[in-house]
Amino acid sequence: MGLVRAELTASVSTRAQQDLVATNGTYLAYAAEGQEVVYVCSLKKVSAPPLKLLVHELVVPGQRVGRKGVNALHLGSLPGHRGRGDVLLEKRLFAATRRKVHCWNIEECYAAMERGSGADCKSLEVPEDCVVSHLRTDENLRWLAAASNSDVLIYSLQRQCLIMRLDGHSLQVNALQFHTKQCCDQVITASDDRTFKVWDLERRELAYESSMYGASPFVCLAIDPTFPRMAIGSTDGLVRFFDLMSPSYQLIQGLDIPLAVRRKFGEPVNQDKDLEEEGRQVQVITKGGAESVAAATTGDSRRHGKWKPTEQIGMACVSSVSELYYIKTEDRSEGKDLLPVSPKVIACTTQMLIIVDAYTYDIITIVPFSEYSYRNCREIDIDTPRLFVADNRSHGLVTICIGSAFTPVINVVTVAHLEDGHGQEGEEGFLTGRMVGLGVESHGNEGEGGEASKVSVFPTSPPKRLSKLYQAIEKENKHDSSVSSYESATRKKSLGKTQRSGNKPVTFHSRIKSSGYGKVEPLKFLGKQVQSRTLVKRASSNLKSGRLLKSYPMDCEPVHTFQDHHALDNDAAVHSAPILRVRFCPDGSRLATASVDKTVRTLRLPLAKHRGDGETFLGHGGPVLDASWNHSGNLILTGSLDRTACLWSVKKSQALIQIEGPSAGKKGKVAQGFKSDIKAARFFHLDKLVVLACMNKLHFFKYDLGPKKQTDDIARLHQARTHSHILELSTESQSVTNFDCHNGFISNLLVAGTSAKSIEVFDADACALVRRMDNAHSRAIHSIMLNSTSPYVSHDRSAHELFLSAASDSSVKLWDLRSPRSVRCFAGHLNRQNPIGVRFSPCMKYIACGSEDKVVYLYDVRMGTVIRKLRQGISDIVGDVCFHPIHPQLVAATYDGKLRFFSS
Repeated sequence: MGLVRAELTASVSTRAQQDLVATNGTYLAYAAEGQEVVYVCSLKKVSAPPLKLLVHELVVPGQRVGRKGVNALHLGSLPGHRGRGDVLLEKRLFAATRRKVHCWNIEECYAAMERGSGADCKSLEVPEDCVVSHLRTDENLRWLAAASNSDVLIYSLQRQCLIMRLDGHSLQVNALQFHTKQCCDQVITASDDRTFKVWDLERRELAYESSMYGASPFVCLAIDPTFPRMAIGSTDGLVRFFDLMSPSYQLIQGLDIPLAVRRKFGEPVNQDKDLEEEGRQVQVITKGGAESVAAATTGDSRRHGKWKPTEQIGMACVSSVSELYYIKTEDRSEGKDLLPVSPKVIACTTQMLIIVDAYTYDIITIVPFSEYSYRNCREIDIDTPRLFVADNRSHGLVTICIGSAFTPVINVVTVAHLEDGHGQEGEEGFLTGRMVGLGVESHGNEGEGGEASKVSVFPTSPPKRLSKLYQAIEKENKHDSSVSSYESATRKKSLGKTQRSGNKPVTFHSRIKSSGYGKVEPLKFLGKQVQSRTLVKRASSNLKSGRLLKSYPMDCEPVHTFQDHHALDNDAAVHSAPILRVRFCPDGSRLATASVDKTVRTLRLPLAKHRGDGETFLGHGGPVLDASWNHSGNLILTGSLDRTACLWSVKKSQALIQIEGPSAGKKGKVAQGFKSDIKAARFFHLDKLVVLACMNKLHFFKYDLGPKKQTDDIARLHQARTHSHILELSTESQSVTNFDCHNGFISNLLVAGTSAKSIEVFDADACALVRRMDNAHSRAIHSIMLNSTSPYVSHDRSAHELFLSAASDSSVKLWDLRSPRSVRCFAGHLNRQNPIGVRFSPCMKYIACGSEDKVVYLYDVRMGTVIRKLRQGISDIVGDVCFHPIHPQLVAATYDGKLRFFSS
């Protein structure tokens, strides 16, 4: 993604303090109070004499005379290349006085100055009862909007006349911007009445009127030039982001700038303690044959930790946002990258510039002015800024002109977003002067030697032979504990005598029907219907072709059709209590559900055909909090509130292994039981291990399902299935609320969400904490989901580095393990109290999320916007969601114990 850099490129000296400033990235215009002269200078030649433009008006006798001089300034430009704006073909200056709006062509004015003649000026009449305070033009120089008190005047620059007057606000209009939506021009206004309005210029009507947001007036407004999003700032320092693609202009997220600055930079840090902890070694303690490792923070994770200003931060200085500007990036609406470059928002205050990621709503860094000094960041030498004006038409570049309150100087600051790591050259892309470094880390891959590439789900070195994890996996046991041996034993037992070796009498290796060897009787189980062994063509109820897909369709549309036929008779509930987990098995033939009613069920799919046929697992004494499939799809691991975890076979309703706590040896004798409920349970290392989360620890167990073959019924009854505790990792937080790990391939990393609002990444082979993301959410994290892609799709290996986190702050964040910061933030759903589930779609284009408002939300992974709201058939809180690994199908589990299926 490159870097974001800021530099002080120029300082323009003026004769007096300036009240009005305007820029288009190439020219700078300014005017003083009470003067009827506008000065224009080129930012490339600051030392050259400025261009003087007179705005003197003749006073008619008997006419009311208001304030003399210029009331508003604006520099409009017509870009030469649509979408980039690197070359400006036409540059116009607009100056509003008491009676008129004057317009000049800057290039013609400079040519006239060289000839020694006067500059040609065009004027637009201002109504008698209006005093213009803000001016703004659209990107094609067709419209001119002028704010006057609570009204907005719209001029046509082609016809040179006033065409409409927008009257709708009750107080002063502070900001206005043009926006093009569905081939129609709109103007968006923000006012002191705490509302914003959208006006349709083609229909000449009010298109949308927002409700009142908060108790503070709106003072600034910015629109993303490459994607329809809007940011509005208020006097209390809160920046709200809105989706302009939504018909209701949905509020996406709110960012409290003072609170975010206080969290990121305001907490005290002991530098000596940091240096001491960076060199601290990981302490390994052995208890009862198991290895206990304290979560010691390494130097790599501390490197991305908090830092503070060396002087005390005055939070009153950050309380108000004066201006907002977007850094223009490439067009991301039709790109092919999975995660395109996210735009950046610059929030200007009287003491600093704050760079915010517009997709994650995180503060990247700040650029303080001369009054405050910060560690790891040099300030810009600007004395008490008062006025801000910027141009964001250039690609990856924003030129900000800052006027001082006490010094007759206008400082020019350039904030550049360098995607390729190099400076830009051209008419608008000059990068010269003293750099004030902003060490912004990339969300993408910075190369093999980059800092962000050190943490990965794929092991970069061979396993450590001295580690407890390696010794536990490679050690030979009396019985093979792998799942493959258990599968082979079950398969041989089901086939009966037909698999026995040796010659068969009478038939001589050939089957004769009359001899009884040509027919195999099916197995008969008590209470179950005898099934025929004839091959039955399996059909999919949601496919028109009637055949199973061999791979997931990567070009599928988002799911939106409610499948009401996938329900039990009379729309009966699957469970009698809320469903907390729902998971498809790897081949998509079964569905596992875990509920508060202390049961776990597996249902055969499609549900419309089998009508609830499956197994019900009874054995837990409390609500089942988690359930997960193994890689082969024949075992289920569950964790419950009764402080136990169980390992089940999909063909038996009795638990194979019950884990009640860390055991001292192979016989499974419990040395010490779990002291709290099992929050999460996962298979690990290709089904060789299971990992349980209890309190603030992750417990690793190795299990043994017994010998391969048992012919004696009594021996089979007393078959020894054991488990042993081999390792535990602990965190500094109070509890691990959820975690996830990859089981489809060998990976040593585990990602855990904690009650301390942080995300911790553990390396089980090194027995260490390799990364910690503090303040990942504003509330405790309740869901962590790695991108365990479907076996029926093929993605780049970097897709496995992504994972999701969800908390009760009504937000879902997308993370990359190679980066310490989130790369996307999905907001719009309601989640304030109950845990909800999130899930990637197999095509990696969508993210499904449950909600407390009885709706399933579908987000676009690239843009982070809501594209679907599935509410049909849902009558209660959506607790969990899951995508089918083969079909474009989604299942939602609700708190009333029902399952709802949706397809594309």
